[in-house]
Amino acid sequence: MANSPSVAVPYPATPRQDRKFWCIAALSLLTFGLLFQPWVSATGPRGDVSTNAFGRIDREHLHATMPGNDYISLHSTWGMFAAAAALTTACAVVLYLGTRSNFFALLLVVGSAVTAVCVCAALLYLHGKAPELRDMTTTPPSNLTSGVRAVLHQLLGSGGQTQIPATAELAISAMIAGVSSVGTAIAALAAGLGHVVAGSPEQVTHDMRHAVPA
Repeated sequence: MANSPSVAVPYPATPRQDRKFWCIAALSLLTFGLLFQPWVSATGPRGDVSTNAFGRIDREHLHATMPGNDYISLHSTWGMFAAAAALTTACAVVLYLGTRSNFFALLLVVGSAVTAVCVCAALLYLHGKAPELRDMTTTPPSNLTSGVRAVLHQLLGSGGQTQIPATAELAISAMIAGVSSVGTAIAALAAGLGHVVAGSPEQVTHDMRHAVPA
């Protein structure tokens, strides 16, 4: 008896497995929301400033009447890519759960990986810009104040220096975004590729051709 042609067996879906994909979508949306929170904050004599993943600087608590640098150049490239990839991942999860398509399983894997890369790149970029953000909170000393400070330092020692030191650091929201994006990528890699391996190459090609209705 001739062997019957092989037929692609659908990936068995269980409520437990579906919960994994819903967790991936939730983590992607969490990462997306954290992109709008402060990622780097700086404090100094002029007040406080912060910026989010898109390079938007919040000067609300900066004393504009005090002399200092009010502007620095920050781009939003990594933040925009991370936001688009996170939303793509969340949408791919919903579409996958509705269709069980290999194409959307691959899409959520790729989207989560791109999100993690862009979030980590944004963290490194903004961490490198932290000194410039810190300089916004400092006041350039004039010749008169420098001379007075020098005299006080000689007479009183370190007690004559009362200026608040300027600091800049990554915010907790940036760290959480980094952890959530990497965790999402790992979970998506395990769950998404598990579906693809269970299918056949022909099924993947078929899903890619029919992912978008004509």
